[in-house]
Amino acid sequence: MNTARHSLPAAARKALLISSVSLCAATASAYAAASVPTSPTPKAAVSAINEGFDDVNVLLERGWIEQNNSEPLGTQIWYQGLPAQFSSYDGDLNSYIAANYHATSGDGVISDWLVTPLLAFNGGATASFFTRSASSPTSPFVDRLQVRLCIGADCSNVGTSATDVGDFDTVLLDINPNYLTGGYPSTWTQQILSDLPSSGTGRIAMRYFVESGGPSGDNSNYIGIDRFAFDGGGGATVAPSVIVSFTPSTVNAGNASTLKIMLQNPTGNVATVTSALVHALPAGVTLASAPQASTTCDSGSITTTATSITLADGAGIPASGACSITVDVASATAGDYTDTILAGALVTDQGSNANDTSATLHVLPPLAPPTASVTPGSLSFTATTLGTASGGFSIANATNTHKLDYSIAAQDEAGVKSIPLTAGRRYSTQDGGDIGIKRPLAPEGMLPSRLASPGIDTQAGTSGDLAGGGLVVRAAGPEGSAGSCTGPIVSWITATPTSGSVSAGQSADIVIGVNPLADNLQPGNYSADVCVTTNDPSQPVIPVPVSLTVTAADGWSGCGSTDSLFCDGFDGAGTIVRRQINQALPIDADGLSLNLATGAIHPYNPNITSDDINLYNGDPSAVALVAYWYADVVPPDFTTLVGGVVDDFGFDYAVLHSGDVVGPDSNIKAGNRPMLDWIYGEDGYIGIAFYNEGTGMVNYGYIHLATTDPTGFPANMLDYAFDSSGAPITIP
Repeated sequence: MNTARHSLPAAARKALLISSVSLCAATASAYAAASVPTSPTPKAAVSAINEGFDDVNVLLERGWIEQNNSEPLGTQIWYQGLPAQFSSYDGDLNSYIAANYHATSGDGVISDWLVTPLLAFNGGATASFFTRSASSPTSPFVDRLQVRLCIGADCSNVGTSATDVGDFDTVLLDINPNYLTGGYPSTWTQQILSDLPSSGTGRIAMRYFVESGGPSGDNSNYIGIDRFAFDGGGGATVAPSVIVSFTPSTVNAGNASTLKIMLQNPTGNVATVTSALVHALPAGVTLASAPQASTTCDSGSITTTATSITLADGAGIPASGACSITVDVASATAGDYTDTILAGALVTDQGSNANDTSATLHVLPPLAPPTASVTPGSLSFTATTLGTASGGFSIANATNTHKLDYSIAAQDEAGVKSIPLTAGRRYSTQDGGDIGIKRPLAPEGMLPSRLASPGIDTQAGTSGDLAGGGLVVRAAGPEGSAGSCTGPIVSWITATPTSGSVSAGQSADIVIGVNPLADNLQPGNYSADVCVTTNDPSQPVIPVPVSLTVTAADGWSGCGSTDSLFCDGFDGAGTIVRRQINQALPIDADGLSLNLATGAIHPYNPNITSDDINLYNGDPSAVALVAYWYADVVPPDFTTLVGGVVDDFGFDYAVLHSGDVVGPDSNIKAGNRPMLDWIYGEDGYIGIAFYNEGTGMVNYGYIHLATTDPTGFPANMLDYAFDSSGAPITIP
C-alpha cells in the first residue's frame, strides 16, 4: 500500500500552489524586503476601527504596523488574501489579510506581526476579528496565532528576534498553542477580545507565531484575518454594533451583490431585538430577482419589499457573538450606491448601536455578450509516425462581457477522408467516380490529380510504388458537403482542457497534441480543424485549422497484417518498448497511475502496488502538479534505485529533451513532491527508473508530458518508452 503518499489526505497537504506559483507572483514585488519593518504613519489614538482589509496597501497610512521577525527570515510578510485558498468573511473575495509558512525558510520559527493603530481605551472597550486557516481539520500542517497587548503612548516595539515580544507582554488570546490537529479554525470564526484596559492608549498585535514552521517544518500553512472591529467604549455598558458590507462590492448593472448586515454583541448576555430593524436600500438599488433573504439570528424573522429588508423584533444576538442578515440586491443603472445604517437603528435590551456604518456598492455598465478570440488562428505540426507533438492557442474573452463558455472537438472536413493505400488491394468509390490521389513523399507532391479509371488496382501497379513511399487517397464526398467543423471527429488531435469558461478580460490556454499513431497516419500531410464551440452569439463555432506533416520514424515498416504489434502502438523491435497514452491528467488528488511494464493506466488505487508513477494534483484548494514514485512498495533492494531524474540542484524533477540519456548514471530520486520545473508550461520528458516485475530488474525510460503555465495543469501524459534489458535509453 502506498503509505508514504496516502498517510495524509490530499486536502491536508500544504498549499503547494502558494509555495510554487501564485504567492511568489502575487506578493514578491510587494514584500521583497520582508525583513524591513513597515512603520506606520503617525496617528492620534483612535476610539473605533472597522477594518475589512479591502486593500492592505493602505494599512500603513492608517497607522497599522507590519514586521516579520521570523528566523530564518522568509520571503513573505502579511499580504492581500488569495481567493484560491479561501474567500473573505465579507466584502470582495480577496478582502482579508493573510500570512503563510513562507514567513520563514527551511524549518524555522515564524514570528510575523500585524499591529493595530494606536487605540484609545475607555471603560467597556471591546475588540473582535474573524480568522481561519487553509488547513483542513485533519491536516498535520497546523497554524497558531497569538493576540498581544501593549499599553503605552507608542507601542511600536515588537522586538527583533523570533522569540522577542518587545513591549507586547500581555497575551489576550493564543489560538492553538499546543499545535493540535484541527486546533485552528478551518472556517471563518469570530474571536472576541475581553479584559481590555479601561483607560489610556495602546495597541493590539496579531502575531502569526509558529515553531517548527516553514516549507520544511512540521507546522504552519496559511491563515487569514478579516473584519477587525474595535470600540473604545466610554461607559460601563457596551451595546451591540452593526457592520454593513457588499459582496462583491463591484458588479455590473443587473448583476446581484450580497448585502450583509452583521450584528455584533460584545456583552455577556443575549441581546434581544426590541424594535424591528427596518432597513431601506439606497435609492436605485432593489432586491435581486432571487433575493435569498435570510438571517442567522436566533428566532429571527425576515420580511422584504422591493426596496427594504426588515428583521422582526424578538430576534436574538448571541452573547459575546454575532449574527447576520443577508439579501441579494442589484441596480439597473451604473453608479456608486452608499448604504448607511444610522446610529440607534438597532435597538436591543442591551442597548443600541452607537455609530453609523456604511458600505458602497459600485455598479458598472451592463455586461455585453461574450466576445471570443483565438490566438493563433491556426497550428502546424511535424511528427514521425511513432512520435507526437504539441502546441496550443489561447481563448480570450473581451472586457466588460458575460462569461464565455467553450467546448472543443477536433473534426475533419465534412466528406473528406485521407486513406493510406496498401499493396494488393483495390480501391474505388461507391458511385464509380474519380478518386484524387497524391504521393506524399514525391518531390512534386502530386501524381495526376484525377484518374480516368473509377478505381485503383494496387496489385496491377496503377497506383505506383507502395514500397517506395506509399500512396494516400484524399476522397471528397458529395458536392456541397465539405466545410469547417462539420465532419467526423478525428483521433489524432487531442485538446486539454476540452471545455471551460473564461471571465471578462481573461484568457484560457488550450494544449493541442497530435499523435499520428492514434489514427495510424502514414507518412504524408494531413489537416483537420480544432472546433471551438462558444456562447458568443456572433461566432458560435470558431475553427482553428491544424496541419500535420508525418514523416517515417526510424525503422518504420508501415502498418499491415504482418505488423499488428506496431499498429497497436507497441514497438517490439529489440528491447525498446514504446506506448502511446494521450490522456489528460485529472485535476484531483488521485490523478493517474501508470504501470510502465504492462501499460495499465488508471486513477490511483491504494490496493494496486505494481504501479510505477502517480501524477496528481497535490492541493485540492488550488492546483499543483505532484509526482509520487512507488519506492515504498518495491522489493527493499530496489527502494533507492527507483524514481525520477532530478535537475542539477538535486531536488526538482528535470525536464528532459531529445538527446538526453536516462540510465544508471542519472541522478534518481523518489518520493511525492511538487514538479516545480514543470509548472510553467513544458513539453518534454521526465526520466524514470522503475522496478519491472516481469524482468525483476530496474528499467530506464522516459514519459512524454505536456504541462501548462502557471501550475502545470492542464497536463497531458502523451507517451512513454523504456528499455526492457536494463540498459540506458536515449530520448529520440
